[in-house]
Amino acid sequence: ALAQAHSPIPFGPLRLRSIDGFLAIIPQDPPPALDALAAQIVRALDPFRAPAEAGELARRRAAGLSKRQEALLQQWGYPYVMEEFRFHITLTGRLTQTQTPEVLCAARDWFAPALAPPHALDALYVFGEDATGQFRHVRRFPMSG
Repeated sequence: ALAQAHSPIPFGPLRLRSIDGFLAIIPQDPPPALDALAAQIVRALDPFRAPAEAGELARRRAAGLSKRQEALLQQWGYPYVMEEFRFHITLTGRLTQTQTPEVLCAARDWFAPALAPPHALDALYVFGEDATGQFRHVRRFPMSG
């Protein structure tokens, strides 16, 4: 129902960026509708969220959260939601400063054909984490509002 209530969100080219040592794909010019949808999803799906475990909360806090991020962590179980959210597709684990330029160069070559065309967020996906910590695709819900 959530996906059906929203229309796809178009956005332009994508680009590669290092975010806190992780290489990610981000929209070049993120549309405001993307952040609005993310906030709506958090609110709508929060009743289905399992409480964050103490170890997860401690790990998040060890990263040095702002007061607002701490409040979001307490309310939503994650510090990077609402106005702290930034749409990204993480490609790597944390890279060292020496690794980053080489990996970024290789990623630019590899992903260049896919980054340029216009894109759209046209579906919501559910992923689950298995016992090994790997995320697995569970189901795709097309946006059709």
